[in-house]
Amino acid sequence: MSRERDLSRGHPRYKVELDRLANALVADLEGVSAAVVTRVLSEIPELGRPDSEESWETTMASGLGNIGALMSMMTYGVPANAGIEPPEGALEFFRTMISRGADITTILRAYRIGHAELWNQWMKVVSEGIESLEDLPEIMTVSSAHMFGYMDSVCERLVAEYEPERRRQLTSAAALRVATAQAIVAGEDVDADQASQRLNYRLRRHHLALVLWPTSRRMEAQGTEGLERTAFALAEELGTEGPLLVPASRGCVWAWLGAADARRLAPVIAAKPPPAGVAVAAGAIGYGLDGFRESHRQAGEARRVCGLRDRPPTDIVHYRTVSLISALSTDPSAAQRFLVSELGELNAPEESTRRLRTTLRTFLEVGSSHARAARVLGIHQKTVAYRVHRAEDLLGYRVVDRRAPLEAALLLSAFLED
Repeated sequence: MSRERDLSRGHPRYKVELDRLANALVADLEGVSAAVVTRVLSEIPELGRPDSEESWETTMASGLGNIGALMSMMTYGVPANAGIEPPEGALEFFRTMISRGADITTILRAYRIGHAELWNQWMKVVSEGIESLEDLPEIMTVSSAHMFGYMDSVCERLVAEYEPERRRQLTSAAALRVATAQAIVAGEDVDADQASQRLNYRLRRHHLALVLWPTSRRMEAQGTEGLERTAFALAEELGTEGPLLVPASRGCVWAWLGAADARRLAPVIAAKPPPAGVAVAAGAIGYGLDGFRESHRQAGEARRVCGLRDRPPTDIVHYRTVSLISALSTDPSAAQRFLVSELGELNAPEESTRRLRTTLRTFLEVGSSHARAARVLGIHQKTVAYRVHRAEDLLGYRVVDRRAPLEAALLLSAFLED
């Protein structure tokens, strides 16, 4: 009845059909937006994981606002380039992405991917709900032009607003701290006293840098809150003032603990393990700007080394305990070639071969003593002698011939297997 009334008022047939289909999509706006957001977050992981509540809600608000506005404008015949302000949800997404360090290219890519998925959802509604195929060409032409026009208009506005918004955020106290810390670790020429004021953290003292990251979905869903609590708890355990915290990419947090006396920071080696779902890597203690920077570099390397394993660490990982692994694994492909080259058949994954590697590594660590290795491993020294001899057969050379590279290869192999 409504269709006939609209036609009697002079509405083109395709326009009546277009309005009906647009209303059908809006009726499932939540589901359509969820499909768009899922695809955007899946294809652009730097925006956040689809199962991260914070990332989902921010992106979902943008999707609901943009799709609702687009469909309303198309239904009421408002030109896509009418200069209407982007919805508030879209603007909040825009501001949030900038605060997380996303550049304009990433933001525009999110819109392009979202546009592609919205078109898929629209085609599904059209194919399932159209009543007259005669209307299909006009509906396709009009809706396509409107979607492209709307996306172009919004993206042009965001491009124009990107630099002003980025500069506005950089002037905030939190963003200024982030920019200052990033400048120091990047090796830029920074005045220590001025930087101390911007960071609200004294640089002319000893520092111990940390990198904290989530290792469970539950902790990821909390954003940086759980990581920051861990850093504060460690500072309290050491008896130092609150840490300097800087949010980093992929949900990580950079942290620095400072003290006038380096001995105050040393007990971090024996500190209790971080809570479940949190991993912590620590650098060595350093002094002043150079120490601040180098300790952070070491903590970052320790965090990278942790990523070589299949499982996350359960204790604080100190750079000094993995420094050799760090040097050996700077190029992961080269590290694997080194293992194959040095260990040969002793690099095989079977459990029996792994026992030979463990025995040989222990044998070398205790000064090439069968008796001491036997005590450490809890086996008979004749078993140690047999396994060492068997390992040499697989290596194709005697242990004494290439002891240094062999020990390095066994250490790297054991770390990756652990």
